[in-house]
Amino acid sequence: MILSAFSSLFLYNLLYQQFFEGTFLNQLREDYEKAQVDIENIQRLLDTKKDYGKTLQQREELIRQEYKDALDAEDLRARRTRLEHEKAWALTNEKELVSINIVVQSIISNKYCRSLNAVLTVLRLLSHD
Repeated sequence: MILSAFSSLFLYNLLYQQFFEGTFLNQLREDYEKAQVDIENIQRLLDTKKDYGKTLQQREELIRQEYKDALDAEDLRARRTRLEHEKAWALTNEKELVSINIVVQSIISNKYCRSLNAVLTVLRLLSHD
């Protein structure tokens, strides 16, 4: 009976140990499978983030280009304003020059007419003689 009790206890311990090892291995297998699923999910997430990172970089480049274009447009507007002011001054100066030219032409014309009248007077005087 002692031998039988000892044998039963031995078998019980052996079965318990095998059961424990079996459940532990089963738990390890489940943990491994769960880890594999987690790795696959993380890999998909990383791939998505890479794609999103590329999209963000492209967006950044686009925004930088738009900013540069906006600065260039601002420079062009400032240049246009400056050139319009220069044009206005040039037109004012041109009008002044035209006015001066008209006055000068008038003076020259008057002097020419007076000179011509003087010549004609001299010629009339000479012809009466």
